[in-house]
Amino acid sequence: MGLFDKLFKKKINSIEPQNQAAPKQALVQKDNVPLKDKVQAINLQNAKQLDTDLVEASYHRGCCGECAKYRKRWFSISGKDKRFPKMPVNYGCTCSGIDFYPVIYGISEPTYADEIKDIIEYSNRPFVDDRDDEEKKIYEMYIKEKENEKVFEPYALRWEAIKGYDRQQYDMLVKGLPDIAPKSFSGYMRMKNGNTKNFQKIIIEAEKAGIQLDYTGEIKKEIEELTPIREKYIAVKSECLKFYDSYK
Repeated sequence: MGLFDKLFKKKINSIEPQNQAAPKQALVQKDNVPLKDKVQAINLQNAKQLDTDLVEASYHRGCCGECAKYRKRWFSISGKDKRFPKMPVNYGCTCSGIDFYPVIYGISEPTYADEIKDIIEYSNRPFVDDRDDEEKKIYEMYIKEKENEKVFEPYALRWEAIKGYDRQQYDMLVKGLPDIAPKSFSGYMRMKNGNTKNFQKIIIEAEKAGIQLDYTGEIKKEIEELTPIREKYIAVKSECLKFYDSYK
């Protein structure tokens, strides 16, 4: 059994029996259909109710090269309306995708291409990636952020296990020695991470009460391994957030 399993097993076992019962709604098995696909199904159903075969593709500035070929156009769902290209399905999107909303020719006005006078001509323009350099950069940062999250995901669980251990020790300190315990968990962690003189005094008093606050050798080894990985993750995440802030 690894450290991650040990820490979480200990945490789970410490839960009171009456808290172990999950709400009934949590026991209902969820389907694996992505939310985006559900929304798209609703949009197509709305088109059917409106008795229209046409949909308008949304505009997503940070989209991938494939979505860029289709955004802002009007499409025929069935392909029978030859004035417009057939609505694409599974076209190789690698971003968060574009949506398709029902429209009625002669009544609806272009939402995402309001500067276009002839929507038929605009919808039949060449299918090319027309993103500018800034749009490509936005997409590049989007992919960078997603890959960063994916790489760090398994390490995040291990890091949370350590934080769970910290929380458990803090709760024991508050319960056993409330007079010397920091008033908040965040304050406790600042003292612990800074290894302050006051924290060293608390460690001594806690040990007298049978409470171990310092990390075990096994946890220290885990922290030593995870820290550089987490620092790299935070650096990339900060880079992405900084870019998004400057873009807005």
